[in-house]
Amino acid sequence: MNAEKIRGRIKVDEKLNIYGGKFTNLYLAGDCCSFIDSKTGAPLRMAVMFSLGQAKIAAQNIINFIKGEPLANYKPVDLGYVIPLAYCKAPGLVLGHNVGSRTGYLLHYCLCIYRSRISEQFKIIRDLIFRRFLKLKV
Repeated sequence: MNAEKIRGRIKVDEKLNIYGGKFTNLYLAGDCCSFIDSKTGAPLRMAVMFSLGQAKIAAQNIINFIKGEPLANYKPVDLGYVIPLAYCKAPGLVLGHNVGSRTGYLLHYCLCIYRSRISEQFKIIRDLIFRRFLKLKV
């Protein structure tokens, strides 16, 4: 496939169609595509929040194409990131603000709890309280 690539990822337009019009109605989402952020002019980083948002728009555009309806544009929302490290540290940038290691660590765990199945949530909370903060063996 001779599609335009940026750092090995296929460039897509605002509808997540392969950029340049050579391939019509072929939508990409996630780490395989390179979406250029209109605010920064740079490709979005590879992150789950972008992949999930792109997947919803790509699926909607496939359905809209089949129905003959107008296609939707992808509008990325960057909530930020934290980088979990050893020793209960996770610095990052959340909603445009730098977060310290402890705050980032708690935010990382909150996101893990939020995205987990209910059966796993208790185990994550137990690990956070007993192993990380109280340094007890469970």
